[in-house]
Amino acid sequence: MKRRLLPVLLVLSASCAGAQEFSTTTMRRITMDEAFVLAATKSEELAGRKEGIAALEAGERYIRSAFFPRAGLAASQFRQERPDSSVQGSRAQAAVNAEVSLFSGMRDYIQAKAAGAAAEAAKLDLARARQSLYLSVTEAYLDLLSAQWDIEVRSEQMKISRERLEELSARAEIGRSRPSEVLAARSQLAQDEAQLQNALGAERVNQQIFKFITGESRDMTPAHVHLPAVPAVEGFLLEAEHRPDIAARRKDLEAAGFAAAAQRRLSWPSLDAGGNYYLKRPASLSNIHWDAELNLRLPLYTGGGNAALTDRAEAGRRAAEAALSLARRQAETEVRQAHETLVYSLAMANTLYKAVKLGRENAKAQMTDYKLGLVTNLDVLNAMNSLLQTRIQHYKAHVQAFRASIRLAAAAGGAAGEEP
Repeated sequence: MKRRLLPVLLVLSASCAGAQEFSTTTMRRITMDEAFVLAATKSEELAGRKEGIAALEAGERYIRSAFFPRAGLAASQFRQERPDSSVQGSRAQAAVNAEVSLFSGMRDYIQAKAAGAAAEAAKLDLARARQSLYLSVTEAYLDLLSAQWDIEVRSEQMKISRERLEELSARAEIGRSRPSEVLAARSQLAQDEAQLQNALGAERVNQQIFKFITGESRDMTPAHVHLPAVPAVEGFLLEAEHRPDIAARRKDLEAAGFAAAAQRRLSWPSLDAGGNYYLKRPASLSNIHWDAELNLRLPLYTGGGNAALTDRAEAGRRAAEAALSLARRQAETEVRQAHETLVYSLAMANTLYKAVKLGRENAKAQMTDYKLGLVTNLDVLNAMNSLLQTRIQHYKAHVQAFRASIRLAAAAGGAAGEEP
């Protein structure tokens, strides 16, 4: 009997040694919002967008500076090698000068409004980028959660397979089970071991992806998520009209309209004023302490340059209109797709939940019937495998439904997480 049990014990010990111990007890437990805060803090993309907004705001301030007078100090020193009687050999001059644009066809004002609209569009794009980042964090979060759930299910299956092998080995010793049934149980245990190792490898890969996104070095375990309800799609479609990227495209269109208006006024006249107050002048001009001038400019012919600039600006405005139309259609499609996915994922998850309960009952019944000699060991193994696959499918449907709910919220312009 001992000789017959030795191969079984060797198989069991080899399986136990080959399977890596996995536990989430030492890992940091983290929620989705906590993960987003970490990711937003580390995100180079968000940081780059913020700097881009700062640059646009600085550009707007530069354009608005044209509304104010400009003042400066100018000084010059003149010398020549051989002075004659009519020209002084050395002349020095210093003056405070100022100039202001009195009228430029309102181009500076319109360009400032265009720059302001562009900066607002960039801020809205940043808000949408935060929502996209939250969606990416959600994907990584759920992938890691799904991998850890997979390990949990397969570890339980390994335990059941070991117990099954021990039971069959004991039955074979007293002649109540055939050697082929023990071999089938060994084969099942080896398959379970391989699938568990694959699940462990997938968890390690998803763990590294999650660490990269959050910038953390510790292993983490996501908090479990609960199935959402099915909301009406109409409310999300209305919300999507106001989501940040669509609002940003409206601002882009507004900015393009201002830019086109500014280019159309290139043919308008402009009027500038300037003056100098002299602190030091050559002797021949020493009695003149200040001067002032008005400059009127009216473009008469520019070789078609102004018309070309206007046409280019109008083309930019039409392109902005097309971009707004595309953004609105994409938003509606994303909302409807996510809503349909949520509806059917929830239906699948609920159905599979019932299937898991029935599968457990079937596996127990098959084991009982096997002991009574009513079914074969193959029937028991099939019932166990069917339960395993159903449980995995149920977890995947659970995660898919929650993923769809986040995508639906993001498609409508929500689900941005907490501010870092």
